[in-house]
Amino acid sequence: MQQTCFQFLTKFQGLLCLAASVLTIAVSGCQSSASGDDDSRLEHHVPAHKPPTFRAAVEQLQIRSQHLTGESAADHSATERTELLDIIRWLPELAGDSDLRRPDWEQVQRESREMAQLIESFPNLADLSQDKQRRYQELLRELQSVVPGTDRFEQQATE
Repeated sequence: MQQTCFQFLTKFQGLLCLAASVLTIAVSGCQSSASGDDDSRLEHHVPAHKPPTFRAAVEQLQIRSQHLTGESAADHSATERTELLDIIRWLPELAGDSDLRRPDWEQVQRESREMAQLIESFPNLADLSQDKQRRYQELLRELQSVVPGTDRFEQQATE
C-alpha cells in the first residue's frame, strides 16, 4: 500500500511538473507576442518638418516666417502655417534637449507661447499688423540669442 501511494505521488508530481512547464511556456509565449504588439504601439510618427535640434528649429522659424510674411504671403497654404505652429510648439521640447540653462529654457517656453498666440490669432500671416509682425521678429531674435553656440550663450556658459 505504501508503495502504491508512493508511485501515485511520484506520477502525480511528474504530471504537475509537466503541467507547470507547459503553462510557463504558454504564458511566456503570450507575453512575448503581446510585448511585440506594445512595441509597435509605442512607435510614433515623427513629422518630416520636425527639426532635429533647437538650433535647427530656430533657423527654420527664421526661414519660414520670412517666407510666410513676405509679399506673397497670401498665396501660402494652411499646411505651411500649421507646420510653422508645430515648430513653434516644439521649441520647449527641443530646447530641453539642448544645453540651455533653466532660465533660458523658461524664456523659450514663454516666447514660444507668445509666438504661437500671434500666429493662431490670424489665419493669414500677411494679415498680422506691423506691430505684431515686429513683436514676432523681436521674439525670434530673443530665441536666436539663447541658441547654444551664439555669443550670448557662450558668454553665459563661462560665467
